[in-house]
Amino acid sequence: MLDQYNVFAKSFRMIRDVIRTNPQTNVHIQLIGKRDKYGRRYNLPSVDEVLVYAFSMVEVARLKYEYSKQRQFIAKLYKGRKDAILNGETEASSLSKRIILPTTFIGGPRYMIQNYQDAMAICSSIGYLDLFITVTCNPPWEELKRYCKKNNSKSEDRPDMVCRLFKAKLDVLIKDIQKNRIFGTSRTVIYTIEFQKRRLPLAHILLFLAQEHKFPSPESIDNIILAEISYQNLDPKYY
Repeated sequence: MLDQYNVFAKSFRMIRDVIRTNPQTNVHIQLIGKRDKYGRRYNLPSVDEVLVYAFSMVEVARLKYEYSKQRQFIAKLYKGRKDAILNGETEASSLSKRIILPTTFIGGPRYMIQNYQDAMAICSSIGYLDLFITVTCNPPWEELKRYCKKNNSKSEDRPDMVCRLFKAKLDVLIKDIQKNRIFGTSRTVIYTIEFQKRRLPLAHILLFLAQEHKFPSPESIDNIILAEISYQNLDPKYY
């Protein structure tokens, strides 16, 4: 049956007969798929594709959970069905069910509005921020290079280790700001972690300092901010 219907079986049996007839013959078989099919369909996914799939699955699961809890949000009282009834709508086709995303849904409109209102409340209570600090991840970090060398891998293939190392360094920086007071006494420290298009994390830090440790003049700011090319004789590594 296989010889009659399976093309691959025919090829392998033919090669087997040739080898039996002449064992010294060097034979190579090359299987070429049809050109009308997508060649990457059965390939192993890349790290980027795995991350996209994982994020999509998590996002769908979160949306399904919020959809199943709509009665707890009293969704019918939001603008939609109630307003349509009050406006005299009688056709059911003109009505639709509104899905409410609460403030606990990260990335939703209510989540963003709540964070904005919290930030404005902090500024109105404490005042304007003093320092805006951005911390970015650096793949050539020595710790990451040692790990990748030990495990024979690349940093772009281990986003979990990149994020763990970044969070550890960020925690050390926040500790230096709050407890070690490298910029002086701080009243409030707020930070958020985002991801760049290169999959690398970065953090934006808002630092509110005490009144006696503020930087009122450009000269005082220059003491903590340095943007210049290093001298070769003083710092050859960073030059």
